[in-house]
Amino acid sequence: MAGAKVLSIAISTYDGYVKVAGSGDLDAFTGPRFRKAVDACVYQRPSNLMIDLTAVTFAGSEAIDLVQHAIEACRSAAIALSVRVNDAEAKLFGAVGLNDVIPFERGAAVFNVADGRDGDGEIGRFRSRRRAASD
Repeated sequence: MAGAKVLSIAISTYDGYVKVAGSGDLDAFTGPRFRKAVDACVYQRPSNLMIDLTAVTFAGSEAIDLVQHAIEACRSAAIALSVRVNDAEAKLFGAVGLNDVIPFERGAAVFNVADGRDGDGEIGRFRSRRRAASD
């Protein structure tokens, strides 16, 4: 895959909240790793799960499958789900009708460890661990 960007996955947690953020290409090669990360987070039964795709540089059918899987897994586990997307992903998910199933938030969730709040004044003080798709 010449020119493909490796998908990095960061998982952050705080007081019942979990954020899974991807950076790079989300495709058939890297998608299964992202799904495993989401499944591991759902297994922990947080009260809220956020999937942050704003730094994903390529998203196709694998991104659609990932979001559909997360919706089903979170519904089954009674976990609140939010998904943050960039403009290209908002168009993709809108084209297939996913925005009728779950509201998508635009823009990255920037967590500020100093004051414990993110860019929207929501949750914060996240502890992160990074994993590359090649792990």
